[in-house]
Amino acid sequence: MGVKVTIIISLSAHRRITKSNSIIPKGLSLSAFSDGYDDGLKEGDNHDHFWSELRIRGSKDKAELIKAGDEEGYPIFCLAYNMNQPWAAEVALAHHIPSALLWIKPVMVFDIYHYYFNGYGDAIRKNGNDPLSFIQLPGLPLLANCDLPSFLVPPHSDKYSWAIPEFKEQLEVLNAETNPKILVNTFEAIELDALRAMEKHNLIPIGPLIIHFDASFRGYLF
Repeated sequence: MGVKVTIIISLSAHRRITKSNSIIPKGLSLSAFSDGYDDGLKEGDNHDHFWSELRIRGSKDKAELIKAGDEEGYPIFCLAYNMNQPWAAEVALAHHIPSALLWIKPVMVFDIYHYYFNGYGDAIRKNGNDPLSFIQLPGLPLLANCDLPSFLVPPHSDKYSWAIPEFKEQLEVLNAETNPKILVNTFEAIELDALRAMEKHNLIPIGPLIIHFDASFRGYLF
């Protein structure tokens, strides 16, 4: 379609991509920045420090990239960002360009997170403690314990407690926007009810996306 896309990635991810001799398609470019963990996030690293560094360094890099595009005659018209990076939307707003959240999980998972932080948190946590219980959330089918995101239910919620504030901030940023756009990894034929359940947000199905999680890389590859 003639659209030029720049993917902003950490230096550690960029090294892995270039080392694998990956072919970069025409119209796509990579922009690497240091997030302070140039060898990748490792077991035992402080997650709070990692997210703090990613926010500070990522915000600065995105702002510089937007400014450079304007100066070179290639203005950036939209900033799409991954979940747990709500600060990216703030960078876009500061530079008067639209942004869109790329939600790589199914839309039903987004709905569950939304309800978790909007009046159903106690019910979801209680349901997570009982593997035989079910919970009914507005617009969604009856959900069993195994249907809920592991980040929200014990014992996983204790191990990944650092992630909950990130998800909460992400939803608060979306709630503060007038008409937030969310690109979701789904399609209408498979999750029509889940798409309709969330009238508050503009959910745009763009799936299915093929996503691979590389444990050694600790990141998502599309």
